[in-house]
Amino acid sequence: MKLTALISVLTLMAALPVFGQGTRAISGVYTFYGDRSHSPEACREAALEGARVSALAKEFGTLFTTVFDTQNKKVGDDEIQNTEYVTRSEVKGEWLADIGEPSYDVSIDNDGNYIVRCRIRGKAKAISNESTDFEADVMRNGADHRNSTTRFRSGDDMFVSVKTPVDGYLSIYLVGENRDVYSLFPYYTSSNNDIRLRRGREYMLFDPAKSPEELGQADELVLSADSDIERNSLYLIFSPNRYSLAVDTESGNYSPRELSYKEFSKWLLKSRQRDPKLGVKVIRLTIEK
Repeated sequence: MKLTALISVLTLMAALPVFGQGTRAISGVYTFYGDRSHSPEACREAALEGARVSALAKEFGTLFTTVFDTQNKKVGDDEIQNTEYVTRSEVKGEWLADIGEPSYDVSIDNDGNYIVRCRIRGKAKAISNESTDFEADVMRNGADHRNSTTRFRSGDDMFVSVKTPVDGYLSIYLVGENRDVYSLFPYYTSSNNDIRLRRGREYMLFDPAKSPEELGQADELVLSADSDIERNSLYLIFSPNRYSLAVDTESGNYSPRELSYKEFSKWLLKSRQRDPKLGVKVIRLTIEK
């Protein structure tokens, strides 16, 4: 399990014109120029995300907003956390699901860096005002907001806090760089999604000392990376309405349950189509070996 996170609340949702009211079939192309810090898999993932954003921007337009990127920089033996505020363009559409498989053209420049061009088609819709917004934060090696970051090193602990404006139900999934999907919440010992979060209350997850008893026995998450840098995506899904969880599989040894990215995408698309109040936050994570 790995995380390198850029908290970018890119809420990718939608419905279809041919498949559902307001949903459209759209397509996009994007070329990502990697450097020596990017693995081939990371370049493909960045090109894929860029193609989706390009398609959404072309179809629905963009708006400007201010987001933040928290980075850890090491100077000597001391680690300094810097928060940079950046004004960036956000799309006004939601990505629901891919249509078919994305296509990639991969080349290598004279310096040995990967250049990946991605073409993709998918189902999308304009951003709905019905989806439920909520607060989420990711922390490293301590369940305290002073440890908020999206960058991790292999062996670090991860904690997540959530605060919602209404009572409702939460699930959390981690999508790895190889597109394996892990079910992180409800906790491993929970058998269903019947646990109801209360509005206005902050829930600190994956810390046995701070996670409320009514959520069940808290799992502890230790992140790892097989390559020098791995990029993962944390999906937080919340709705005031009870919804069925994705069908996953026991992996054994108290490791998180798993499912394929294809099955996860199908489940998320159906869940969004059934419940317009379903809110999704995607947090990009980076894990260094």
